[in-house]
Amino acid sequence: MERRQAHALPKRSGRNLHVLATAAPGSWAVPAATGHFVRFYDHDALLLDEVATFIGDALRAGGTGIVIASAEHLAALEQRLGPSGAQPAGGTLVLRDAAQCLAQFMVDDWPDEQRFRSLIGEVIAAAGAGGRVVHAFGEMVALLCERGRYDAAVRLEQLWNALMGEHRFSLFCAYPWRLFPTAEHAAAFERVCGEHQHACSHSHRSIGGDAQALQRRLASLEQQALALQAEIARRETAEQALRRREVEREAMLTELSDSSRAKDEFLAMLGHELRNPLAPIVSALHLMRRRGGVDSTREQGIILRQVEHLVRLVDDLLDVARVTRGQIALRHECVELQAVLGQAVELARPLIEQRGHRLHTDIAPGLRCEGDPVRLAQVIANLLTNAARYTEPGGEIHLLAQPVDDERLCIRVIDNGIGVALPVLPRIFDLFYQGRRDLARAGGGLGIGLALVRKIVELHGGSVEARSEGPGRGSEFIVRLPLRAAAPRLATPAANDGAPPVLATPQRRRVMVVDDNVDGAQTLGCLLAAGGHEVEVFNEPLGALAALQRFGPEVAVLDIGLPVMDGYELAGRIRAAIGPDACRLIALSGYGQDTDRQRSHDAGFEQHLVKPVSAEQILGLVAAGQRPAAAA
Repeated sequence: MERRQAHALPKRSGRNLHVLATAAPGSWAVPAATGHFVRFYDHDALLLDEVATFIGDALRAGGTGIVIASAEHLAALEQRLGPSGAQPAGGTLVLRDAAQCLAQFMVDDWPDEQRFRSLIGEVIAAAGAGGRVVHAFGEMVALLCERGRYDAAVRLEQLWNALMGEHRFSLFCAYPWRLFPTAEHAAAFERVCGEHQHACSHSHRSIGGDAQALQRRLASLEQQALALQAEIARRETAEQALRRREVEREAMLTELSDSSRAKDEFLAMLGHELRNPLAPIVSALHLMRRRGGVDSTREQGIILRQVEHLVRLVDDLLDVARVTRGQIALRHECVELQAVLGQAVELARPLIEQRGHRLHTDIAPGLRCEGDPVRLAQVIANLLTNAARYTEPGGEIHLLAQPVDDERLCIRVIDNGIGVALPVLPRIFDLFYQGRRDLARAGGGLGIGLALVRKIVELHGGSVEARSEGPGRGSEFIVRLPLRAAAPRLATPAANDGAPPVLATPQRRRVMVVDDNVDGAQTLGCLLAAGGHEVEVFNEPLGALAALQRFGPEVAVLDIGLPVMDGYELAGRIRAAIGPDACRLIALSGYGQDTDRQRSHDAGFEQHLVKPVSAEQILGLVAAGQRPAAAA
């Protein structure tokens, strides 16, 4: 866009023109009519007033005023300089759109010198013909900075300077302060200032041509001050964001804490509900064994061992954090490895037989180690189950055990299954890690078994290793355990031959059993009666309280989760009714956390038993002649 218009302005002498052309009222002064100066501004209105005065001086002198600006500024300046239709004698006004000019000489976002000279140089040359005064105002450099091309803006300033070496004219450039908002823009700001003879802002008046360095310094300081203000504002915004995030973090932590508490409560309730049906099963099994039936001896032993294994898994479920931190409590004893591996095979046998695998065992005789037989059986059972699950039906599985040297033994589980990809091997023992799964492995577990294997083995002072040559090449898991000195063989669940336990003849006692689980209460009562005790069973606490004076119990086995009143309150009422030392109290519960045990101790119970309890344990406690010195 180019518009030319002549304005009838009062002519002035060259001397007066020099002063007016270089001194905008109330603002800054330019020492020479050919100066190249830059204005940094905040307010468009003030800038436009100065530009109108600067261009008007040229027009009043009969010269040419050239404005290359944004469309908005072009319209505003046209209003300030007079109606476009006026045709008085005098100066000539040239109006160009800055964006359109840039589009004509920019190549790949960089000003092309030849095109710039052809477009802008010809306008300057024609305007100054005959020695006429030329005042030019340009915003193309500011537009480039708006686009983030500060380097291109500096290059365009250099092209203007080269043009001023060939033609006599005064050039007024302007940049909004907002283009240099931070300290990171200081270098660009200094480069822009360096291409001008004067650098001023609306905050400072010019102080003379012999103080140009000071003017630039003042402008630089103002840019720094504005950058500092912007940085302060940015930091305040960041601090507000941090405060919001802290509030959100606290809310999230509260939500996580609530979720964790809800999870713990759910797991505790789940454990309680799982243990309740297990208790009568265990008691019924013990009764069957005590009655001496031999037809189902083997089946009874299998059921009992599976129940005991399930109980241990429930214990792990109730304290997942304890398991992942390697804080599983081990029950160390000297065990024969043959028996432990036999129990592991029994645990894994259903899946092995279901998938039609052939299991080969080679176990060196007489191997003994010190450890927890149930946990060690769990380790090998997990490995055998893993092998069965990830081997195609009809596969081969080998279980080998032998001493490594005088201090260690080695247990190996080998299969010819799907194998393990090499990238997966380093992470195969990580909790919840399962590698890449496909539809064929959709039922492949939760990624907990191998993590538990590693943690349990490490708690025994050993190590576990996985080997595979890749997919389709089978797998080998190697467990290394420290070898302890031989010790007398101790009976373990796997080595039990199914015969009923032999107990010393106990002293007959009056035992009260209170449990709202009818099957659990009846089977426990029958077990205690079979042990020679006089037993009365109650399924609700009020009936038990009503029978206190008549029955006069010496021992009371109380379920904690009773209706109407819980076991803690019932214990308190029993002690109040017949005296604190007349009846020994044993708590029976599906909850087994440390807090549960402590609460039972505080309520006066001498023992806190977690369902299901073994016959030996409950019969031994009832037969005890006196209250232990401290509750367990």
